[in-house]
Amino acid sequence: MFTSSVSRVRSRALFAIGAVVAFTLLGPPQITVRAATAGAPGMPAGVVLLIEGRHHSDHGGLAITGRAETVRAGKRVTTPLTLTKTGADMYAVSRQWEAGTPWVLVFSAEQAEQGNHGLAEALVKIDGRGAIVGIEHPRGNIVANARVQRIGEREVAAALATLRPR
Repeated sequence: MFTSSVSRVRSRALFAIGAVVAFTLLGPPQITVRAATAGAPGMPAGVVLLIEGRHHSDHGGLAITGRAETVRAGKRVTTPLTLTKTGADMYAVSRQWEAGTPWVLVFSAEQAEQGNHGLAEALVKIDGRGAIVGIEHPRGNIVANARVQRIGEREVAAALATLRPR
């Protein structure tokens, strides 16, 4: 009886180690954001950004979302973005934010409900003229066996601060 308990504990430990190794080797979801080429064939009119979300086992199965953040009258304003699916892993984003003010866009690729099996986010800085001045894809940390690449409030506030006119 004692031997079978030890065997079960050993089996569970080996399974847990194997799961972490497999997760590390196969990797978390990934998100890539890039500026769209104006007038590219096959792209909807007005597309500004292209988003690609991938995971080794979920082609087309990731939840891809976006939001735009700015400061208006001293208060933070968040606007959800509409993404247009252009392929299994690809999305196009047209301008949905007003000109004349800086914006930070955050895009997320979530695997499983609420990113429980991994989450990757990217941050896009847009200056007051409407020009894309930076795209960041942060590296993540493993949290509860899921790699998380989250853009937090601190990162959004810092990005908005760099975009404000001095």
